[in-house]
Amino acid sequence: MLEQSSYSLAVISEADDCRCASRAAFVWPFGRRNTLLSAAHGIDRRKFPDDSKARRSGVNYIESMPTGTMYITGNQKADTLLNTDGTALLIGMLLDQQVPMEWAFAGPATLRDRLGHVDAATIAAMDVDEFVSVCCRKPAIHRFPAAMGRRVHELCVVLTNDYGGTGSNVWKQVGTGDELYARLRMLPGYGDEKAKIFIAILAKRMGVALDGWQHAAGKFGDDEPRSVADITDVVSLGRVREWKRAQKAANRDKQDRPLVTQ
Repeated sequence: MLEQSSYSLAVISEADDCRCASRAAFVWPFGRRNTLLSAAHGIDRRKFPDDSKARRSGVNYIESMPTGTMYITGNQKADTLLNTDGTALLIGMLLDQQVPMEWAFAGPATLRDRLGHVDAATIAAMDVDEFVSVCCRKPAIHRFPAAMGRRVHELCVVLTNDYGGTGSNVWKQVGTGDELYARLRMLPGYGDEKAKIFIAILAKRMGVALDGWQHAAGKFGDDEPRSVADITDVVSLGRVREWKRAQKAANRDKQDRPLVTQ
C-alpha cells in the first residue's frame, strides 16, 4: 500500500506500477470509518444527490461549477474540461506528480475521450482492473498508469459515496479555507501540499475564494508563480517554469524549504 507524504502519496516506483499487470487493487476502507470521517468534517451526504443520475434524467440538482481561467495542457478542449468540471479538476490535480504538469492535467480529457465521460459514479462502478486498462492504454495517462489509475478509481469511489458523484460538491457548503483543507485531506492521494495547491487553484483560477483561503493555501496563496494555480496563459506558464528552475538551483522546494538531499 502506498503511504501518504506531504505532497500526495509516496513516490511510485516502476515495481509499484507493475507495468499495468492485472492484480487485485487496494480498496479504501469505506463504510463506517468513512461515515465517521464525513460527520467529523461536516459532510451531510443527504445534501449531495447522485448528480450522475440527475444528468442522465435531465435534472440539475447541483449548480454548475464557475468557468475557470486555468491554462495548462496546451489543448483548449482539455483546459475547458478542467475549467468547467470539478471531478476532472480533482483528477488532474491527483495525477500531478512525477510527470510534467501538462501531462497530468491532460489525463481527465484522455479519460473522457476513451470512456465518453469523467463521471465519478460511473467510474466507481467499473471493475478496477478494467478501468486501469483504460488508463494504461497508450498514450497512458501517467508515467505509472496502473498505480495512478487505481488511485483515480479510489477518488471516484469517495466522490460517489460522500459527494453525490460530483467533484465540485467537495467545496460546496464549506465556510472556510481550513474546512476545505480538511475535506481535501480526506481524499485519496491528497496530501498536505497537494491540498494547499488545490485551494489556491480554486481561489485564483475558479473564483472560489473561501474565507481564510490564503492561510489554508500557505505559500501557494501568495503572488509568487509557484504552481499550476498561477498559470493563465503561455507567458505565466513560462514564469512558473522559470521560478521552479530558480528554486531548484537555490536548493529550495515550492514552499521555499531547503531541499532534502539523500
